[in-house]
Parts: sequence; structure tokens; C-alpha cells
Amino acid sequence: MSGCLTIFLIVFGVAVLGHMFSSKSPDGTASTSDSRVSAPAPPDPKQVALSEAKLDFSWSKGGFDTVMLADFVIHNNSEYTIKDIEIQCQHYAKSGTNIDSNTRTIFDIVKPHSKKGFPQFSMGFIHSQTASSSCKITDLKAF
Repeated sequence: MSGCLTIFLIVFGVAVLGHMFSSKSPDGTASTSDSRVSAPAPPDPKQVALSEAKLDFSWSKGGFDTVMLADFVIHNNSEYTIKDIEIQCQHYAKSGTNIDSNTRTIFDIVKPHSKKGFPQFSMGFIHSQTASSSCKITDLKAF
């Protein structure tokens, strides 16, 4: 019996010593002996530009009331030049039901901290019962 107690005390002692000399900080997280601090990753230009780009628009029906013609103004409030701007429009009936959508890309450039207009931009065919629309920028390229 004393042999088992001795083995137990040795294992217990090694565990206590191991815990005392482990590389964990007081809050329980592992600490490193390297004093270098890793810098945070730089922000993704596309995500920054996408979050800072704003779209103003008005629209009308053309082509025998079958085509959406939009007057877009894109405000680029970011420090990046943006291009190939994808716009998605959701269309709603008088009842408020979402009945259609269109996605088109404006293949042009908008400089940083500026705005640019795109009058009478064709968004393509729309449902004949479209009464209102909402549009937003869904993708772009930033550099």
C-alpha cells in the first residue's frame, strides 16, 4: 500500500510542478516568450469601399412600360477608386409583394471622395405590375 501512495505522491508532485512552470498567464491563456506583437491585418479595400459607397436613384418605365430606366448617382466616400459597380434592384407590386429583381453592372470608374451620375441606365425588363423599386450596390472592385 505504501508503494501505491509513493507513486501517487510522485505523480501528484510532478503535476503540481508542471502547473507551476507552465507557460500560461494568470488569465489562463497561453503566453509566448516572443515580444513581437503581430499587427492586425490591413482592411480589405473592397469591403471598405463597399461599406462607404452610397447610391441615390430615381427610376421610370420605358420601352412600352417594360424596361426600368434608372438615374443613378454613386457617391464614393472611400479612399479607394471603385469600378465595375454591381447594382441590384428589387421590384414590388402595389400590394408590397416582391415580384421581380434585376442586377446590372456599371462598367465605369468613380474616383475617391467623389460622386458620378449615370442617367437613364437600363436595368432591363421589369414585371408589368411593378409599382416601386429599391436598389443597392451589391459588389464592386476597389483599388
